[in-house]
Amino acid sequence: MVGHGGANGATILRRPSQGLLVYGGSSHVGVDPASFPAEGGCDCRAVRYRMLSAPLFVHCCHCRWCQRESGASFALNAMIEGDRVTELGQPPEMVQTPSASGSGQAIARCPTCRVAVWSNYAGAGPVVRFVRVGTLDDPDLLPPDIHIFTGSRQPW
Repeated sequence: MVGHGGANGATILRRPSQGLLVYGGSSHVGVDPASFPAEGGCDCRAVRYRMLSAPLFVHCCHCRWCQRESGASFALNAMIEGDRVTELGQPPEMVQTPSASGSGQAIARCPTCRVAVWSNYAGAGPVVRFVRVGTLDDPDLLPPDIHIFTGSRQPW
């Protein structure tokens, strides 16, 4: 892994097997703290949540697992401490799925409409949540800080 300075003081780390990772710092850059708390939820509005503060960072993951899981070209996730996310509605159903690491992940899905609202990866468990940015009521609030696994991003 090779690192060097990038624009706006970001560190750019090049991982030949995984693509380019740009890391902007220890907290989400450019978000007005007055924008929080922010709420979100599933399509049928049965599962609702509130993010009490800005996430640590937002990553756009281009790995094949996220492409398959989301049915899209990438997944956009906000990494935030689990205790900074409050459940407001019906509790989500935790669905265990495999992951590239082999450790698996627990995906919080609405039991009615099946929309995924966040994931907990096996390494951290419920201490850290990866909230699906597209489930926020205002997803424009959280643009990505980093793109990961760009080696498997769609070529178009």
